[in-house]
Amino acid sequence: MISVQLDWKPNAQFAGLLVADHGGLFASRGLEVEILPWEVHTDPVAGLDTPGRIAVSEDNLAIQSFAAGNEVVVLGAMLRYSPLAWIVRADSPVSNFGDFAGLTVGVHVDGVTGLDYAVRSAGLTLDDVNVVDVPYDKTPTR
Repeated sequence: MISVQLDWKPNAQFAGLLVADHGGLFASRGLEVEILPWEVHTDPVAGLDTPGRIAVSEDNLAIQSFAAGNEVVVLGAMLRYSPLAWIVRADSPVSNFGDFAGLTVGVHVDGVTGLDYAVRSAGLTLDDVNVVDVPYDKTPTR
């Protein structure tokens, strides 16, 4: 039995896994595969110590798990280069990561590792930046 933990809602990024599962390809090859659904606050790498478990994950979670001393094997990557981008207004004085010092930077919680590496490349730490969590759930909180 192989369990695959998804890191987001079932959608096109998991098409290969989902089509193979629903179309019986795994079973026709003698594989028993269980696709574990994503739920809010799922940490896909948290269960990797379970025998037969693999996960689809953002790179930062694999890096953090490895840095914490866990054995992590990356089987593949969806992207050759990071799609991480920082967006500023055209009239902004920000032109490099060093300019983040003292500014407020909004980032999804799973992007903090990337921000940390970016500001460290400019000689800063996250303490030099006012980091604000931008949640995935955009539900109004009125």
